[in-house]
Amino acid sequence: MTAPPTILHPISSDTSTFSDQWHKHRSIAYSNKPLISKFKIRLAEERDAPLLPAVERSAGRTFLQHPKLAWIADDGTQSVEQHLDFIKRGLEWVAVNGDAKDAPVGFLNGFLNEETTSTSTSTSTTFHIQEISVEAEYQGKGIGRGLMETARQWAAGSGCEALTLTTFRNVPWNEGFYRSIGFRTLDSSELTRSLEVMMKKEADAGLALEARCAMFLSLDSGGRS
Repeated sequence: MTAPPTILHPISSDTSTFSDQWHKHRSIAYSNKPLISKFKIRLAEERDAPLLPAVERSAGRTFLQHPKLAWIADDGTQSVEQHLDFIKRGLEWVAVNGDAKDAPVGFLNGFLNEETTSTSTSTSTTFHIQEISVEAEYQGKGIGRGLMETARQWAAGSGCEALTLTTFRNVPWNEGFYRSIGFRTLDSSELTRSLEVMMKKEADAGLALEARCAMFLSLDSGGRS
């Protein structure tokens, strides 16, 4: 796989929908946009890897607001080695505080899938978002949306047909957030084979299947489902 181009752009404070922003900016070079905030997004580097588990732990504290999911605040994180693997493949981005420290305050990583459904033999390439985390104190500033927009821009430019992910149902900053940026929740009959496997692994790991869902965002026509 060809390594993705370096992406470095400011995070917009625009409150329009994510799909609207995508159509508005899809042909604009982000590096040429005026600085709107001090946070920027770039490809993750090896030096970032040791810092990213702490970002995920901080993000997990948000689940303390949800009594049934409060245990996630003390759950494990992706390891430094896992981050290094994503970084070596060019499949991880970080949001950084634009000060001299260039310190990550959020990240997104994922992997490419050749997808088929249980009722079809045709294949399509998707980008599956494995993890997106933003430090608790930096949430609500558009960083998550900026990371998702960067992933969508890269995936569309790399020939992917869709973004996919799995997440918790009925949690505002999980399923609710992804719906707000254009994802739709898949019915069980719509799951690709790889999503079926992921959902089964999550259930085997102890996550209640009824509390989880798979979501899909088409990249056709600029990213509308």
